[in-house]
Amino acid sequence: MPGSFAYRQSAYNHFDTEQQSVGWELTHEFTPDLTFNQRLRYAHQTTDYAQLDFGWADATGLNYYAFRNDEDAKTLGIDNTLEWKSVIGSADNSLIIGADYQRSRSDVTQYLDYTIYTVPYADPSLDFAVADPALSSMTRSTYTEKGLYVQDHVKFANGTTLTGGLRHSWFEIEVEDLSGGGTQWQENDATTGMIGLTHDFANGLTPYASYTEGFIQNVGTTLAGDPLKPSESKQWEAGLRYQPNSALMLSAAIFDLRKTNVKEYDLNDPTWSSFTQAGEVRSRGLELEARGAINSVLQGVFSYSYLDSEVTKSTDASIVGNENSMSPNHQAAIWLDYDAAAIAEGLTIGGGLRYVSSFYATQSNGRVTPSYTLADLAVSYEVSDFTLDLNVTNLFDRDYYGNCYDSYGCSKGEGRTITVTLNRSF
Repeated sequence: MPGSFAYRQSAYNHFDTEQQSVGWELTHEFTPDLTFNQRLRYAHQTTDYAQLDFGWADATGLNYYAFRNDEDAKTLGIDNTLEWKSVIGSADNSLIIGADYQRSRSDVTQYLDYTIYTVPYADPSLDFAVADPALSSMTRSTYTEKGLYVQDHVKFANGTTLTGGLRHSWFEIEVEDLSGGGTQWQENDATTGMIGLTHDFANGLTPYASYTEGFIQNVGTTLAGDPLKPSESKQWEAGLRYQPNSALMLSAAIFDLRKTNVKEYDLNDPTWSSFTQAGEVRSRGLELEARGAINSVLQGVFSYSYLDSEVTKSTDASIVGNENSMSPNHQAAIWLDYDAAAIAEGLTIGGGLRYVSSFYATQSNGRVTPSYTLADLAVSYEVSDFTLDLNVTNLFDRDYYGNCYDSYGCSKGEGRTITVTLNRSF
């Protein structure tokens, strides 16, 4: 079997998508201290995805099956806020009240019948015709979220800032089986809060602490077609920022996050489109960052994060104590920008490295995805009213694995991507 065979794919494979979106942002000042803001966005996306997927190997060869998904998704979101600024004693106060609404609908037609295509070891080729499988399911999932929230931000004259907020959310989920009939319905609501405290010292030190609660609906269904349960979270965070001068900022933070009903791919679904949910996942760690000017022409950013994650509760006792999926223990990045005006006025050249340590793709922790390091490049040139930007990710087109799944295989990470944009300011 040629070593390059793992990187070959069938001509049947394709991923075609079209996206359109429209929206607006509206701001109206009733008075200098009373402002109304509104943001609205409508988006539509169609996707046609087909894959000849590897199933298993036996004495006859490598066995593949085909599946195809056609998806049509629409989303409408609107957020309205009213901000009132005032002075309470010697403190500046900003009170925000708001209401938001989001509705999304996704129609998915799936074709899957497990017709097997066997590739013999003696002739490892994917150059054969693949027919669309038979229709297997048609589903429509509709998600609706409504929320009311209030937030108050108080800045005292001594440098202390206190922020507190409350939100109440309502979720409705409807999953319709358009081919076989039947509807799954779920309603949830919850009240969440947050509070944060910050103090600015005159020497550039700014310590802070915060507590935040979250409530979010998980998009997707179980293998049986049931809608996923929402996730609730609680996070404590404490940190310290230090700005010795206007050109340098150092920051460090520690955090502890507990989240319920974390969704995970169901390994029993060969199309990787269904999910299970763990009872609770605990994540805690450390984040470090330094950014600023190194000299008159060179500035940079360095960041590092350490993450310790664990499945603490689950109906599946075999995964309790395992690491959470997609949670590398270490991530680091460095980026430098060089003002190349000495070469050409308006020219900036930037480059950096990204490192991601090994991690598990599933909560079963059956297979490790190896670590990788990638290089990126950016070049920007400004002249008159025009700006030309060149961005290259994975500069050296390194082969690496994005994910390695238990008892299944690995998917390649994204190769070199080059983006060129031209902007003009008026």
